[in-house]
Amino acid sequence: MPVEEVIQQVTSNLVEGPRTQTPIRKNSFVPVAVPLTHRVSEKVKKQIWGNEYVDFAVIFNNSSNSEDHYTFKVQNGQGGGQPTLSLVPSVKKQPVHTIEQWTTAFQAFVAVYCDRFPSETAQLMKYGATVRDLAQRGAHWKFYDENFRMLHQSELIPWDQIHSELWLRASVPKVKQPLPVKSTTKQSGSFFQRGFCWTFLRGGNCTGCEFKHQCPKCGLNHPLSCCQQNQKRAGQWPISKPGLPGNSSTHSATHTSQG
Repeated sequence: MPVEEVIQQVTSNLVEGPRTQTPIRKNSFVPVAVPLTHRVSEKVKKQIWGNEYVDFAVIFNNSSNSEDHYTFKVQNGQGGGQPTLSLVPSVKKQPVHTIEQWTTAFQAFVAVYCDRFPSETAQLMKYGATVRDLAQRGAHWKFYDENFRMLHQSELIPWDQIHSELWLRASVPKVKQPLPVKSTTKQSGSFFQRGFCWTFLRGGNCTGCEFKHQCPKCGLNHPLSCCQQNQKRAGQWPISKPGLPGNSSTHSATHTSQG
């Protein structure tokens, strides 16, 4: 080695010092994110990628309804044979009722769908915002979501396109049908009491029975429809017949003749 190179090397070591490699520290904690698609079975993934309608309850309840859970089922043998015991997958899912449950299932749906169609991520975000906006305004958001995804299965409607008919039908509140108003007028049969002749109280001709033939209101011998108490409650005063007590004209005629 030439003398000049040796002197230059020694000089550089004195100025800069010896070069040592710093050891690379390995992190003792490695963060691992659980993918949103871990709760979705391969069968459901194929349905999502095939643009088939998927009930969000299957995605939302998939963690508790794993394919590893089975139940015993006893089936009767065909043709009178011996019953058979078999294992069937447990199927027990709860429907999605709240917008929070729907959002949880929708996030898993988007993760699966965009794994095959990443270019439609922004469109799905717009669709989710539309459904959540309907929910915040108290509209029928579930009706819009289910029917839109049904149409998307056959017509492949873009996710970011708002379907006008479904949106209007979901936004208009349902008109509650008024309850039938019960009549406040009581039928004459409602006043019929036990021990009285109902035929007589209705104004019919009774051929003779063991029950009472009198008005249960006042105790007089007349049908219930002719009772003066009913007419007074209805605001109608009875017109007295000539010759009956209480007729003012009869009393005036009597006093005139006597005078």
